[in-house]
Amino acid sequence: ALTIIQAVPVLAGATVPVFVITNGAAVSMRDLTIRHGGGSEGAGVRVVDGDLDLVDVTVLDNQADIRGGGIFVGANSTLKAVRCDISSNTVANGSGGGIYADGAVELVDTTVFGNIAYEPSADAKGGGVTALGSLILRRCTVDLNHVWASDSDESATGGGVHFGGTNLLIEDSSILNNTATGDPSYGGGLAFRGSAPAVVRHT
Repeated sequence: ALTIIQAVPVLAGATVPVFVITNGAAVSMRDLTIRHGGGSEGAGVRVVDGDLDLVDVTVLDNQADIRGGGIFVGANSTLKAVRCDISSNTVANGSGGGIYADGAVELVDTTVFGNIAYEPSADAKGGGVTALGSLILRRCTVDLNHVWASDSDESATGGGVHFGGTNLLIEDSSILNNTATGDPSYGGGLAFRGSAPAVVRHT
């Protein structure tokens, strides 16, 4: 995307998200690059209470302290991303390197690449995506994401995707080259925690 919106020119100085969506707002964005955001959660986009539609958007080089290096989706919120790129985002002390969602997420023709969730003193979840609501992946690639819990006896789950939500559908997608490092570690590609309905096909 030729249009770049950033919190600061250099990522090291970022202390706030690039966008915050609240008060039930319905927001659509297209043909953008969102980068160099910071803050506690959702450094690129923090969807506290609302609905976010992204088309042809790149969410790149953002760093959150706790959840959602690229995007955070609250419990009463939704995210739909079509032909997007969620790459090289980081969480320094928590989960969901690319996306952390308590609400519903649908990704279509989207790449989640090279995101990292690091946790020095507790369990870490979802290098690429942590989804605690519903999650749909259609024709997506989840590649080279990493989750790392560095303290002894702390677990790392879901290098690519950590799912602990209400409904999971993955179809025609690739989940590859993701890693989880912890003591213990589970699900380098996908960690499925719970008893919710799950459908994985042509993947």
